[in-house]
Amino acid sequence: MTGRRLGLIAAFGSLGMIITALGFQYIGELPPCKMCYLQRYPHIAAVGIGILFLMLAYRRLLLLGALSASTTGVIGIYQDRKSTRLN
Repeated sequence: MTGRRLGLIAAFGSLGMIITALGFQYIGELPPCKMCYLQRYPHIAAVGIGILFLMLAYRRLLLLGALSASTTGVIGIYQDRKSTRLN
């Protein structure tokens, strides 16, 4: 699989996560918590980085996009650990 295809898959994956979150918020009427809002920003950045990568084909942007997408995973782990301690 080429780097260009991986960049496209990653960008669409993050875009799908944002669209799903907005669907739950506005269609499903489920209000997001503060951490959920924080998790959206790295996904938005990953989509932007993916678009830049597709235009410029600069391979280091793939690493930046991966870092951005993994940041949202770290936020999710923190949120899970925090909520587990409260229960």
